[in-house]
Amino acid sequence: MELLDLNGDVLPLILDQIYGTSALNAALTCKQIYELAIHRVAAVISCRDAEQLHPLHRYLCGNNRRAQDVEELTLGFQSNQFYVGVMLVDTVDVETDFEDAWLVAEILEQACNLRKLAVLKLQALIEHNPRILPAICSLRRLTSFVTEDIDTDSLRELKESSFVGLRNLDLNFEYRVVTLNSLVELLSCFPNLHTVALVRPTVKSPVNGPDHISDADPESSHGSFLSIRELRLAVASPNTLHLACFCPNMTTLHIVLNHRYILDDFVPLECERSRSLRSLHLCGNQELEYLAPLLPSSIHHIELADPVGVDLSHIRTASLVRVEKTFREMSPVSATLYATPGLAPTSFWFAAANAAPRLRVLTLYSSPEPNHDIFPDWVNNLPDQLSYMRLVALTVYMPSLYQTPSYTLSEWRKKKYFNTLYTCADVLPQRLADAIPTLRFFTLVGPRMPTAGERDSRATAAMTTTARAVVHNPVIDGIPEVPVDLDAFEHDLQVPGPYTPARTVVRGWRVVHDGDARRLERMTNREMRHVADFVAYASFEELECAYGDSL
Repeated sequence: MELLDLNGDVLPLILDQIYGTSALNAALTCKQIYELAIHRVAAVISCRDAEQLHPLHRYLCGNNRRAQDVEELTLGFQSNQFYVGVMLVDTVDVETDFEDAWLVAEILEQACNLRKLAVLKLQALIEHNPRILPAICSLRRLTSFVTEDIDTDSLRELKESSFVGLRNLDLNFEYRVVTLNSLVELLSCFPNLHTVALVRPTVKSPVNGPDHISDADPESSHGSFLSIRELRLAVASPNTLHLACFCPNMTTLHIVLNHRYILDDFVPLECERSRSLRSLHLCGNQELEYLAPLLPSSIHHIELADPVGVDLSHIRTASLVRVEKTFREMSPVSATLYATPGLAPTSFWFAAANAAPRLRVLTLYSSPEPNHDIFPDWVNNLPDQLSYMRLVALTVYMPSLYQTPSYTLSEWRKKKYFNTLYTCADVLPQRLADAIPTLRFFTLVGPRMPTAGERDSRATAAMTTTARAVVHNPVIDGIPEVPVDLDAFEHDLQVPGPYTPARTVVRGWRVVHDGDARRLERMTNREMRHVADFVAYASFEELECAYGDSL
């Protein structure tokens, strides 16, 4: 079947999935596709440089009025001449102007079909050209709005906006003080909101603000936000948590609190326990205490973003006792932990397994460890430590080459550490499969050795001259020496090139039980996606039903 044989309903749906040069190439094939695809050339626009703004304005607001074809627009200027306010450049404060803000206003006024809009430094733009905010508020088709640096006056105008179909709202307040009532009134203007993200909002206690938190009653005229499913509060003051009480159907809650505001400033939550909350993401020591009245007796997934380890004064770690207490209170089926190698003893994993007997899915991020000699020992001990848990699916994120503080290492130690990362990535899958009898799926995200083709391509592109070297790594039990492409490492660290992303790969295995032996079968990307989707949404009962024979 030819592409043009498709009926008039299917072909436009296919072409609506492409944009930019792909849409232009398709439009130039024939007249019929040209009429359907040419408007998609300007469907997605991203302007992140002040020098691009003038040609972008000429292209979108010229005689062809291409601004009407734009559906997704990102305006995030980072150039010094276009940055507003006071910016830190080489430890010197520099003040710059926003002389070309009128170009942004004209683009927004003509882009009447925008569906997704992201504008950084919005408040500075508005101060230099007041036409910008009314232009945004008139976008009737907007479904996603992301902005940075917005004040209370702009919030009042947003309440009168026309985009009632808004599904995603992401506001960055840059620590501006707002009242809970103003946030409630704003969110109540958008009845179809699905995802709300509030970054750096400061909601003061009733004593410090003009409004009282108790005045913002979910049963008042504002009502509850029945459509909101995901609420993200990033670097927020504790009183911002009261918004969660207005979202009875919320399934996902992300919290990173600003702990400059102590518990005395926090007004305790007064609400019923959530019946729909399924996923909870925390970063800090006091969030659970604040959220206690809201949280259900059990939760499907919990993420603790602080590295797990013993409490040390020089490193931010999640207390082992707190993790164990969280597991015992929440009884999660799935969990995400960030582990610092060498700081979580075997006794912790044994206690965590007892505290969370329903835990079946674990995602473990390994944070870079300044003492790189600890990492091989951690890899050696990890399979035995995780054997206490009855895991069905395990994902391990190893440090990438770009997360390592290589500038602090000598050349010899740097090369040794790179070799260790590759070696550990090669031996970890089979060791985990042998140690965890219930494991069925394992995913490893980490570095791998460059292939011969990549080395040849790198040499052909004259990016660097590769050389082979052998570095001895005696700390991994039973692992032979591994040849390492050291020059490629150095080049990747300094100038990431087109082959750099291949250094860190996602590999997945299915653990096949063959009697007492266990062997690994590589999964395709499609199979890994299916497994990831299943374990992400499967309940404890569904996992028990599917893999109960091994549990």
